[in-house]
Amino acid sequence: MAKWDQIMTAEASSTLQEVGRLIQLARKRRKMSSAEIGRRVGVDRRTIAHLESGHPGVSIGVFMQMLSVLNLTAGFGEALKPEYDLEAIAVELRRARKKGKTSKKISASEVNF
Repeated sequence: MAKWDQIMTAEASSTLQEVGRLIQLARKRRKMSSAEIGRRVGVDRRTIAHLESGHPGVSIGVFMQMLSVLNLTAGFGEALKPEYDLEAIAVELRRARKKGKTSKKISASEVNF
């Protein structure tokens, strides 16, 4: 298995570190120690430290449980909804134009560029 630093893009790594920093800030604003939140999440302090430093080996389950304990899950799935997936919308538009097809007209309210 490849090491994370060999396969992870710079953008993904940077974003993960920023998200970890923001999670740490949220924990500290709630005056919670890493040991306390670790108990509530169900992991040890080292795992919390890894998550907050943006280590890519932390499981998505631990990540989501941390957000839940911090009450930060609201709206998290919004960004993944098809209507907000601008890359997929752009691919579909390019494909339709390339084939010369005129699929149904897309209104301005359907595309949030």
